[in-house]
Amino acid sequence: MKLLLTILIASLSPLPALTLSLVVSNDSLATVTYSIPSLTTPSSGAQANITYSGNILTDVTFDSSGNLSSIEFTGGNVATSNFTSNFSGDYFGSNYTFTIDGSNISRTSASSSPDPLNGGNLNHSLHSFSFNNGVIITDNSTSDPSFAFFTQQTILTTHNGAFIPSDFAFNQTQTNITSSVLSSTVFEKIVQVDFEAAINVGPVIPPYPIEVAGASSLIHLQFYQEFGTLNASGTINVETPFGTWVGDNNLDLADGTESNPAGIPYALIFALNLPVNTTCLPLTITSHPDPTVTLGLPTGGLLHNIDVEYSPDLITAFTPLPNPNFLNGTNSLNEGSTGTASFSFPSGTKGFLRFSVSL
Repeated sequence: MKLLLTILIASLSPLPALTLSLVVSNDSLATVTYSIPSLTTPSSGAQANITYSGNILTDVTFDSSGNLSSIEFTGGNVATSNFTSNFSGDYFGSNYTFTIDGSNISRTSASSSPDPLNGGNLNHSLHSFSFNNGVIITDNSTSDPSFAFFTQQTILTTHNGAFIPSDFAFNQTQTNITSSVLSSTVFEKIVQVDFEAAINVGPVIPPYPIEVAGASSLIHLQFYQEFGTLNASGTINVETPFGTWVGDNNLDLADGTESNPAGIPYALIFALNLPVNTTCLPLTITSHPDPTVTLGLPTGGLLHNIDVEYSPDLITAFTPLPNPNFLNGTNSLNEGSTGTASFSFPSGTKGFLRFSVSL
C-alpha cells in the first residue's frame, strides 16, 4: 500500500535587523598626549587623563541560537571628557608654555554595509568613528618679548574631522564584539552584546605646523596621541525563529507544547514549515518489501531538528529510533535538511514512529 499526502508549504518571514544601543561604560578611559618633539626640552609633552561616555547605535541580527550574526554601526555619540594640560620648556634660551584644551569632543560611528562577522571577527574596513563635535586647541606663549616665539593659537579639530582619524575604536584586530544569552524561552532570548576596543590613535601629526614668528623656515610639527580602552554593552530581546513563526501566525501559546485542532504539535508544524491549520503530515508509506515511512521536507529546509522515536506496540515506551533505521542517515532531519527522509522499523514488519521537536 502506498499513501501520498500533498500539502502546501508556508513561508517564514526573515528575521529583521534590530536596533541596539550600546551604552559606553564608566571604565572607558584613555590618556591624551600632546608634544612637539623638535623642541629641546621637554620631550614628553603634556598629558591628560580622559573618560568616554555616551552610546553607540547599531543594527544587529542574530542566528537561531541567539548568537550575534551581523552588525552595522549607525550613529550614536561617544563623548570625551573635557581636558586641559600644559608643559613648559626652553628653546635656545627662551622660555615657553604650551597649553592644550579639549572641549565638547564627540565621535559618531558609521558602517558602509552590515558586517556578517565571519568567525566572530569584524571587517574593520567597513566601519569608522569620526569626529562630529568639539575642538582641541593648543595655545602657546613665551616670557621673552624679544623673541616672538609661537604666537598663534591652533585648532586641531575641524568641521570635516581631518584631525581625528576615522579608525578610532576600529584599530586592526583590537576591537571585539561578543554576545551571550542571559535567559531564554522558546519564544525569545535576552541577549547581551559587548563592544571592547583598544583606543590607539596616533601619533597623529595635525596639518598645522607651528612656525617661529618671522622665521618661516623654523617650523615644528605637533604630535597628538590617544591611548586607552572603550567598552560598551547593551541587552536586547531577540525572538527565536519559533517565536517569530508564532507571531506571524497570530497564535497565543503558553509554552510551545500546544497542538493545533487536528492534534499536530505546533512545534512540529513549525519545523516542517507547514500551514498552521494543517491536518496531516507529508508522509509516504510503502509496505514492500518491508514497511518504510518517508517524510517530505520543506523546499527551504527544516526550520528545526526533528527527533524520531519508535515503539513496537504503543504499550512499550517510545525510545529513540536506532541509527540503522535512518535510511538517509542520522542527520537527515537536522535543521536545514531538504528533500525526503525515510525510516524503517526495527522489528521489520510493524511498529509505530513518533516525530517530535524539542524547542
